[in-house]
Amino acid sequence: LEYVGKFVRHFSSLHPERPPLMLTPCNECGRRKFVCTTLRPTQVPYTELYDYDKCARFVAQFIAYEPLDLPTSLPAILPSPATVMDWQAGDSFDCAQLLCSLLLGVGYDAYV
Repeated sequence: LEYVGKFVRHFSSLHPERPPLMLTPCNECGRRKFVCTTLRPTQVPYTELYDYDKCARFVAQFIAYEPLDLPTSLPAILPSPATVMDWQAGDSFDCAQLLCSLLLGVGYDAYV
């Protein structure tokens, strides 16, 4: 996290007109995590979810979408994909993290 913090400070000094980067948000436990470490390749035992389109449909239907209060703002927390599954609800960032983790788990080259 120290290295990421240095990068954010350097980026902000070079581009003061840009909004802050969301690289180390707090997770559901209140701990700062680097966004990339939140992605977890997750393979579920349901082979129907091994196709990207069916997996995306599952996330869209299983997770209740909760829009951010301000659509142009960043979320206050970025929960783990497992927590999003437990809550069965999340904003666009949460759904993207969950979908990416499921796709990584079955071998897709997925990014958020």
